[in-house]
Amino acid sequence: MQKRITEALVVAVIAAGVFWYSFQPAPETSGAEKMSLACFFIINRLSES
Repeated sequence: MQKRITEALVVAVIAAGVFWYSFQPAPETSGAEKMSLACFFIINRLSES
């Protein structure tokens, strides 16, 4: 149970971080790249559990 809560927290933090980061000026990375990276991290986390 504790692991589930931790996993959900990690995913939420990553999602919030990427959501915030996507609004920052970063010309070297496009929005699509950021979103695919976020999806990769989230899928990675979910597959680990």
